[in-house]
Amino acid sequence: MNDVMKADVFFFITTIAVVVLTVLFVIAMVYLVRILRDVKDISSQAKVEASRLAEDVAAFRSEARAQGARAKEVIAFWVDKFRPRPFMGKEKKSTRTKSKSSALSDK
Repeated sequence: MNDVMKADVFFFITTIAVVVLTVLFVIAMVYLVRILRDVKDISSQAKVEASRLAEDVAAFRSEARAQGARAKEVIAFWVDKFRPRPFMGKEKKSTRTKSKSSALSDK
């Protein structure tokens, strides 16, 4: 009789443990389902925003291509304005001064 009573106590404790673990598992699954729904909503929203961003980038690229030639001309203009001019060497300058001085002395 003592063995039967020990077996009954064992099965009672095991049953309570299984019920508690099942309840905890169900609660964890409920939270997991909520998290997965939120992830699904976030991913669908990210997909929509990514497609909008792709459209904006495509519009920007087409606008940049249309304005590219104009911008290139403006940049080239300003680069030419501020580009240092090549320096005339001393030899050329001295030949000019010699020719001017010889022209003056000839008169």
